[in-house]
Amino acid sequence: MNTQLFSGKALSEVDVQLQAAISNHWVPSAVYGVYFQGYRFFGAFGQRRIEIDGWSSLPASLETIYDLASLTKPLATAALVGRYVDRGWISFSDTVLPDVTVFDLLSHQTGLQAWEPFYIKVRETGSWAERRELFKNLLSSQLNIPARPKRTTLYSDLNYMVLGHWIENLVGKPLEQLFTADVSLVLGLENSLHFRKLTSWVNEAPLESYAATEVCPYRGLLQGRVHDDNCFSIGGVSGHAGLFGDVKSVLSLTENFLPARSFFSPKTLKVLTDPAASVSDPGILSTRTAGFDLKTLGEAGLLPEKGFSSRTFGHLGFTGTSVYVDPVQSLVAVLLTNRVHPSRLASAGIKNVRKSFHQALVSDLFLA
Repeated sequence: MNTQLFSGKALSEVDVQLQAAISNHWVPSAVYGVYFQGYRFFGAFGQRRIEIDGWSSLPASLETIYDLASLTKPLATAALVGRYVDRGWISFSDTVLPDVTVFDLLSHQTGLQAWEPFYIKVRETGSWAERRELFKNLLSSQLNIPARPKRTTLYSDLNYMVLGHWIENLVGKPLEQLFTADVSLVLGLENSLHFRKLTSWVNEAPLESYAATEVCPYRGLLQGRVHDDNCFSIGGVSGHAGLFGDVKSVLSLTENFLPARSFFSPKTLKVLTDPAASVSDPGILSTRTAGFDLKTLGEAGLLPEKGFSSRTFGHLGFTGTSVYVDPVQSLVAVLLTNRVHPSRLASAGIKNVRKSFHQALVSDLFLA
């Protein structure tokens, strides 16, 4: 393939598809970043905040900071685990809970419930410290109530909540400080890829450099305050959600999951990105890696049948974010939207946006 074709080239079909997504009101804004064999492409469309409740509209740009939602799981929590495995501080086989290892939690093979609304009880408690203590107690109460047998794959926020607390207790520092010191600062991204720890649970004025998410019935317009209710209830930092970033920073960090660009050792990177073997039957591969999802290609998934290799892995975020990495093509695709703005109920088109973006990317890069 002659990659000189891409020197200075815009991704024209991607741009067309994302402009159409805005026109169709599938998402208020869409910002993308793509790394492909040494070249990078970026684009920004739509409004990071629409005109609502007396607030004026604001355009999206490459500098707009998005609530990454569940991208926190691979980009913060799994990344920290990988860094600490490489330092020899921990191993993937360390026991975190009875008969549950770090690897089990990373690859969602604990059988724990997918989600629990802890925030309903926690938000009525007093100080942040009291809230966090109650949250930990509520989380602990769920650890003996599996939804499925252990060693079967069930995606669960609880897995990464547990991992976040475990890492904090092990190292003796808050998760947001560990992420800054051992991930974002290493890459020079500390100002544009970070957690936003909350100091107050009363409504704050929107932070205009951030993409707005939902108009919450009890928190008002969320802009620069974490969307995830459970994460908010304990101060905006958790192993499952809470990370914010702009597209260039998210792309830069995600490139580290490519073998040629990684700050992980080859052995650690393999565990984080290769299909996870079932612990109960090593001959069966999970639909996940120790950090990422292995999405089905074709009509059943968000990636086209042709263009992305079968080794592609990625992750989605509830707010409308996604990352996909194809190590065979040396390709990273980042799409950031605020599809839950002003309401998650008006965002049914996000699957169409994601599918059309990846299909257009294949077309623009001549991969099919």
